Amino acid sequence: MAPEYFQTNVLTSKSDVYSFGVVILEIVSGKRNILSKSSEETQVLLDRAYQALAKGNLTSLVDKNLSNKYDEKEALIIMKLAVHCTTLAPSVRPTMSEVVSVLVGEKTLGEVFPPAKLTGDGNVAGSTSSGKTSAASTSSNDPGK
Repeated sequence: MAPEYFQTNVLTSKSDVYSFGVVILEIVSGKRNILSKSSEETQVLLDRAYQALAKGNLTSLVDKNLSNKYDEKEALIIMKLAVHCTTLAPSVRPTMSEVVSVLVGEKTLGEVFPPAKLTGDGNVAGSTSSGKTSAASTSSNDPGK
């Protein structure tokens, strides 16, 4: 569920995009968004995705059962797209038509998501908690651009 829903009790098309991003991350990783390891420790897939993006290692989240039998370039594009869909600010999220245009190859991530303007929000795709744009989202040899 999109974070803004808990404040407004209103579902919007941007809420749908957020949920779609979470589902894509779950499918590609083979893991649920919230995984309780014990009563005290909970892992959140979105947190792991943002950390992996900041380290330039999103493909580390790809389901290990695939045994490297997948197109790494496509997986990276899909994972980056999912991260963009799950940004905290609804205004930064893409529209569903933009998501589809990337998935079918009509547009690149770079066309749909120009380099992010830094907002100081660590949960905006393309930025890190330090406020610096991550190399994973701006690299010129990025397969998603």
